[in-house]
Parts: sequence; structure tokens; C-alpha cells
Amino acid sequence: PLLKRVLSELPQRVQTCHISCIEADTQYKVLQQFYRSLTGENIESGHHTSDLQRLIEKRLGAVPTILVLDEIDLLLHGDDDNLLYYLSRLDPEKQLSIVVVSGTNTDLTDLLESRTYSSLQPLEIRFESYSNKQIYDIIAQRASQSLKPRSLHNNAASYIASSTRNAKIALTWLRTAVKQAEDAVTESH
Repeated sequence: PLLKRVLSELPQRVQTCHISCIEADTQYKVLQQFYRSLTGENIESGHHTSDLQRLIEKRLGAVPTILVLDEIDLLLHGDDDNLLYYLSRLDPEKQLSIVVVSGTNTDLTDLLESRTYSSLQPLEIRFESYSNKQIYDIIAQRASQSLKPRSLHNNAASYIASSTRNAKIALTWLRTAVKQAEDAVTESH
């Protein structure tokens, strides 16, 4: 949510492309989506990666472009770091900025070869995980907005809050528990 808000507040003359590496988990799929974002055109499979790279390079440079690779660790675990190496080595006149986002606390130096890390020169921004109390408050606030009064037991919310520091996971667990419950969500759900 924070990144999407920041991107939406950028001047109109900046083009943005947000790619989820959950869906685009290979270099080829990322390049396909990036090309589609730049041109509005779909490109079929079967092209060589270098062909896609050349097509993208032809489209870059007219306006500053920000490419966001969300959940980058999933791409890097399934594929090598050639995509980031290639993107980080593009001519500065192409006006491409790369933002990589990871939901884990994995250090990029553990996932990237030293040549890629050096070429990318990342500026790292870390956000602290939510506390148990913050997760509890998020769950309670969402439940009060979407559930009938007293349909979420405090012990259920406490159990979820003590089990994860990831708000998205906590809300998914709450949603799953609500689907299982007939009247009220209890810890057993």
C-alpha cells in the first residue's frame, strides 16, 4: 500500500510499471510484462530473451520509467539474477530506475552475485515488522468494520496476533476462520 501510494503521487511524466514476481517468476515473464506495460502490446512466447531486451531498450528513454519488482526474492530463488544485472547495466540515458521489494528479511547480498549487487548499487530501506499489539489492533479494526458485534472472540484475535507479524497473513487467517465459523470466530477456528 505504501509503495502504490508513493507511485500514484509521482508526476504524470514518470511512467511506472509494477510487476509481481509471484506471477512473473522468471526473467522472461518479467520482460514480457515490462514490455506490455511500456507499449500496451502483448508479446507472445517464443522470442529469445535478448530479443525482448532489445524491444524494451527501444521503448525506454523518452520519459523516466520506474520498474517495481515486487517479491523479488521469489524471482531470485527460482531464477538467477541475470535480469537485475541486465537492467542495472542499461545506459543511464534510458532513464530507468529499479525498485525491488521483498516481504522477507532476506538481505539482497545473500541473493545477488557480487557483480550484480555492485552494478545495481541498491539503497536499502527496511521497515520493522508489526508488533503483536499492532497486528491485534489491525485484526480488531477490520473485524469491527466487517463482522457483526461480538463475532470475533478476543482469544481468537490474540492467537492470530501472536502467530504472525505479517498483517496480510493475519487478515488471511481471519478471513479463513470467519468462513469456517457459524456464529463467532474462536481460537479453534
